[in-house]
Amino acid sequence: MSQRITEYFVRVSGAQKNGHPIQRIEMNFHEAAKAMDQLHAEFPEHDVTMYEATEKEICTFKGKFPEAKCPRGCQGTRDNRAAVIRTQNGMVQCSICGYLG
Repeated sequence: MSQRITEYFVRVSGAQKNGHPIQRIEMNFHEAAKAMDQLHAEFPEHDVTMYEATEKEICTFKGKFPEAKCPRGCQGTRDNRAAVIRTQNGMVQCSICGYLG
């Protein structure tokens, strides 16, 4: 499992603007550093802190397509194989009526 940094948070602790805490969210490290410098110049009496938010996979449930059913009602086998199957792209293909969708 690899971690990758998704966002950078820049917060000014103890300062508010229009009644809201001051926080900037940036996707690029250099933009976050610029925001940190700007906020430090604007609020020199408060602490300005930068955090990184990482994406770490904890658990995954694999998705499963529902059973393939032909909307025209075809079912059964053809040449000892299922007549209605799912293609590699997840589409339903019927070998009896030729449906693909």
